[in-house]
Amino acid sequence: MVLEKDSCKFKIYNANTGKLQTEIKAHKSPILSAEFIPDLGLIATSSNDLTINFWENQNFALKQV
Repeated sequence: MVLEKDSCKFKIYNANTGKLQTEIKAHKSPILSAEFIPDLGLIATSSNDLTINFWENQNFALKQV
C-alpha cells in the first residue's frame, strides 16, 4: 500500500510483480494515515476530512461499520 503526499487516494501494488493493482479514491481530503488490519481483512484510512474509512482487503470495497 502506498500513500502519496496531499492525495485523496491510496494505491495497492502487487508484492510479487511490483505492478499497480488498484488505485482507490478514499476521501474528499488528503489521507493522513492507513493501516492494514489482517485479523479483520480490512484497510483503515483516515483523512483531513475528519473521517475514518474501512476497506475490504479482497475487493477494496468501502465497508460500512
